[in-house]
Formats: sequence, structure tokens, C-alpha cells
Amino acid sequence: MQIPDRHAKMRMHDVMPHFNPEEDDISLFLVLFERQAKMMNIPAEREPEEDAKKYEYVKALLLQRFKLSAEKFQQLFNKHQKASESTWYDFYYELKNYLEGWLNGLNIKTFEQLKDLMLVDQIKKRTSTDFKEHFMDEWTTFISPTEMVKKIEDA
Repeated sequence: MQIPDRHAKMRMHDVMPHFNPEEDDISLFLVLFERQAKMMNIPAEREPEEDAKKYEYVKALLLQRFKLSAEKFQQLFNKHQKASESTWYDFYYELKNYLEGWLNGLNIKTFEQLKDLMLVDQIKKRTSTDFKEHFMDEWTTFISPTEMVKKIEDA
């Protein structure tokens, strides 16, 4: 017997914590939401003719609204600390979520692209403030170490 949608909504509401945009991390909240929806067999795409009811569309809007760009995920990944009340598994899961947000935001799909990103990240840490300011508009889009080194050499 399948549970009607209105009951699924009530149960989903009961199991999900309230989201506080000033304190909570929207990306982790969405992951929890997605897990709960899967456990309750709620389809991710319930009414395909309306974008507002498509999970991926709504998720993208929420991430955009809360400005969780690749750069923000990178910052969260690099600065995240384990909370004393959380488990090491929770900490691992949070770090993994931030890393995936960072990589997905830059469309990193291959091992070569990942290596390039790691190299660019290290180079960025060692560039001057003047260089960073000069390329501020492009800064977050640099994913090729050879292109970045060329820009540094030409500056």
C-alpha cells in the first residue's frame, strides 16, 4: 500500500529539522533532505511539467540564493572543524559534501582536472595580493595551472 503524498509531506516535515538560514548550512540541509526523501520513497521529480517542483531545479536555486559557489565550498572545505558534539563520521561526511560542492561547482570530472585544481590552489596561496586583486573577477575560475602561471609571468 502506497502512502498518499499529503501524508509523506507531513512525515517529512516531522523528521526534518527546521532550517535557520543565519546558522545552518544549506548544502548539508539539502543533503539531509535528499536522504530523508529517498528513505521515504518520495520521487525527486514529482511534477516534471513545473520547474518549481523539480528537486534539482529547486536545489540549484537554493544554492544560488545562499551563494554557495565553488569558492564558498572551497572555503568551507578548507576551514571546517569537527564540532565536539559530532562524530568523526559526521565530520567526514561534512568534509565530503564541501569537497563535492567545490569540485562540482568547477565541473571537475577527471583525475587530471583534480590534479590541476590542486596545483592551482597551491599556486594561488603563494601569489601576491596585487596579483589577486588584478585578477579578482577571474580568480575563482582559474583551474588550469599552466594558464595561471602564464598570467603570473605576464603580469
